[in-house]
Amino acid sequence: MRWWSLMLVACSGAMPGPAGPEGDGDGDGWAPVNGDCDDSDPDVHPMGIEVPLDGIDQDCDGVDAEALVVEALLPGDLRITEFMPDPLAVDAALGEWVEVRNTTDLPIDLSGLLLRDDLGDEALLAGSFLVPPGGYVVLGGSTDPLANGGAPIDVAWQADMRLSNAADAFVLVAGIEVIDRVTWDSAWPVEDGRSVALDPDVDADDASLASSWCAGTSLYGPAGYGSPGEANAPCPLPFEGLTVAELSPGDLVITEVMQSPEAVEDDLGEWLEIYNAAGDVVELEGLTVWTSEGDESTIDTSVQVGPGEYVLLAAFDDPAINGGLQPDWAWNYDLGLRGSGMGLELRWGTTVLDAILYDNGLTFPDPTGASMQLDAGSLDAALNDDGARWCEGQSVYGAGDLGTPGGANEAC
Repeated sequence: MRWWSLMLVACSGAMPGPAGPEGDGDGDGWAPVNGDCDDSDPDVHPMGIEVPLDGIDQDCDGVDAEALVVEALLPGDLRITEFMPDPLAVDAALGEWVEVRNTTDLPIDLSGLLLRDDLGDEALLAGSFLVPPGGYVVLGGSTDPLANGGAPIDVAWQADMRLSNAADAFVLVAGIEVIDRVTWDSAWPVEDGRSVALDPDVDADDASLASSWCAGTSLYGPAGYGSPGEANAPCPLPFEGLTVAELSPGDLVITEVMQSPEAVEDDLGEWLEIYNAAGDVVELEGLTVWTSEGDESTIDTSVQVGPGEYVLLAAFDDPAINGGLQPDWAWNYDLGLRGSGMGLELRWGTTVLDAILYDNGLTFPDPTGASMQLDAGSLDAALNDDGARWCEGQSVYGAGDLGTPGGANEAC
């Protein structure tokens, strides 16, 4: 248990001692006539140290404090753990937010807490709001989820704080004491529509380092990704592998294509499977899928695939509408796979990493309700040009179509 100095004179109007030894039973310098409400306990008197929720009225004001007041806070008692500087689809003044954690073992009342940034904006929290021990509070421009983009904001800061994307700071101030401060610049992971989240495993001393923060990954609403009001997920370890820019032709292999699903509509249930033949983990962000129809779509988020493993790209990421798929990435209307034959290419810039040309049943299979799958023994970017090495998928998945999306292919 931590002791807190809340020095409050009793409201009775009694003046402090000394009271003299004959009137001060506990030797604390106060007598009942001067407001000592328990002359047998030297910790109890009108200038006593109030401990919230312990059932004792240490300062003799008639009540046991329910929470720590802002004036009693020390640096680190509140910790900034996540912030959204650049929301999507909403007014930034309403969609920006900051998550704060109570690191103490007592409730904290935020009334009187001053919020400040480095650009001259500030706001004082006037209303009472209790943050439980170890709990979170989300501060932001609006508590209306329709206005703020779906964030569960607990307290509106009633001012346009306008967190800068490029460089700024957010500061929590109690009186003249800075309780916590986060300062960011262009080296920090600030991305459109993604929060900046503190790794829960880092020490408090390292919270000022850009490497201790990472972009939010959980979709919380139209405004973007993050985990407002909840514990942050650990930041991913530094990537050790190959980026798509470092790949050579043949390092990725197109191994399965669903161009004509039957259980769902074509433009909802189409998908494409890719095999990693590079011998190392590959980061696919930046890979472009191109079709001979002139359509293309580029993977715009982190998608990693291990050596000898498969990655699934699909029309949509919602299993409820895509036929029961759990894709690693979705192209969302950017592409369409023709059932009558077309060319597919995997590209990085002008480099073609793999390509196939399926041909309306002349050499490649031409099923409906089943995938075209490359023979399990032919996982090679040269061998997959031969339509004779492909066959129809046989295993039922999801809503009833056939294939092995994201899994090992079967022998033809």
